[in-house]
Amino acid sequence: MCRPLFNQQVLDLNQRYPIRRSLRLPDYDYRQSGVYFVTVCTNRHISLFGHVADNEMLLNRLGKVVVNEWRHIEQARSIVKLDAFVVMPNHFHGIVIIKSEDDHADSSFDPAVNGKRSVSMPAGSLGAIVGHFKAAVSRRATALGLGCNERVWQRNYYEHIIRNEISLHEIRRYILENPAKWEEDSLYDG
Repeated sequence: MCRPLFNQQVLDLNQRYPIRRSLRLPDYDYRQSGVYFVTVCTNRHISLFGHVADNEMLLNRLGKVVVNEWRHIEQARSIVKLDAFVVMPNHFHGIVIIKSEDDHADSSFDPAVNGKRSVSMPAGSLGAIVGHFKAAVSRRATALGLGCNERVWQRNYYEHIIRNEISLHEIRRYILENPAKWEEDSLYDG
């Protein structure tokens, strides 16, 4: 799941630093209403949030901070709804639903919401939501003395725009089954 953020062979010769490629669709407005699947990995894929035993994720204190901060997103932003999520030892998966104030209030999935129309979102884009989540977890980890001596999260995150009900159900199932399939996961650190 967590791919390299840049091709280490590509260098800007003027700056001698790697050129980071964007993981986002270039013409997509991530402030608009939509349903998004996000994955956030820990820095260097270190297991910080607990461990899997008997196909169940057992959260440590930092893992519980992740859950609390994720749930806080919905409380802090009226246009954001959260769906299935799972904290794994070294990563996190979650579904974020962004609905602008002028969208209909029904909770059914509407694929038309994923169109190209631009909607102003006072609370910010998907990137801002994920960024605030990561920062809040890092601050709480530091305040509680739970963090390792490094950053909690790797730079960036991965997202997938969920475009229909079938995909939504498949991703929900993937999230819920993630602990049971931990040893098969590409991020398994055995």
